[in-house]
Amino acid sequence: MRKITTILAPIISICTLTISIVLFIQYNTLTRGHNTKLPHQDMDIRPDNLFGINVKLQDYSDEQINEILRDINELGFGWIRQSFELTPSGFNWQISDHIIRTAYENNINVIAVLTDTQLADQNPQFIQFVNNFTARYSSIVDVYQIGDEPNLQSSWGRNPSAIEYTNLLTNVYPIIHQLDSDAVVLTAGLAPNTETGPENISDIHYLRQLYDAGASDYFDAVAGKPYGFNFSPNDRRYNHNILNFSRHVLLREEMEKANDTHSLLWAT
Repeated sequence: MRKITTILAPIISICTLTISIVLFIQYNTLTRGHNTKLPHQDMDIRPDNLFGINVKLQDYSDEQINEILRDINELGFGWIRQSFELTPSGFNWQISDHIIRTAYENNINVIAVLTDTQLADQNPQFIQFVNNFTARYSSIVDVYQIGDEPNLQSSWGRNPSAIEYTNLLTNVYPIIHQLDSDAVVLTAGLAPNTETGPENISDIHYLRQLYDAGASDYFDAVAGKPYGFNFSPNDRRYNHNILNFSRHVLLREEMEKANDTHSLLWAT
């Protein structure tokens, strides 16, 4: 009996150690990206209502816009993300007036995506458009995004460049903050992809390039797009080559590598 006990004791110890290691790895995998401690003392304050929805309200009549925004409010959403695009023919202020005023009347905050059909060219007309938009709505709108998915050629208008996008932020960020002291300027929502260029650049790599270019002085928060694609929200793999919900954790870790622990990461 003593001999059996002597043999079993190390086996049990090894099994216990193995199980402990497996559970530890599993716990770290499941909680990676979860803040189990108090937030960093310098971290910006999160909005009270974290739920938002992407909309394209300019395609609807005033009556339809009224109904849609009432429904959004009743569903409990606190935000809409709406694009306002400058075109070669100009900009329809009447439509934007109605969208923003009606959102305000329904207690819905607006993430205003300011963009241009030729954004990469950084035309003076777009800079003036940002100035006019902020001056017009600064009492209602406080969250702005400049462009959308600039890490894709199809969105940027040519091969994407983090340096060019940083230059754009450098031009518009001071204007927005001068006109709206409460403004929060988000980076454009970065499109999740695994490419390395030149046509498209991974959102992870592009964010790293933004920090390298000094863009962090010209945005207040980072915006990603947590698309799960073909994977379940329970997929906890963290891999630059996998497009799942956990990719948002990799974006946050990229921010921390750049010592940006105070900026929030928005899901847009």
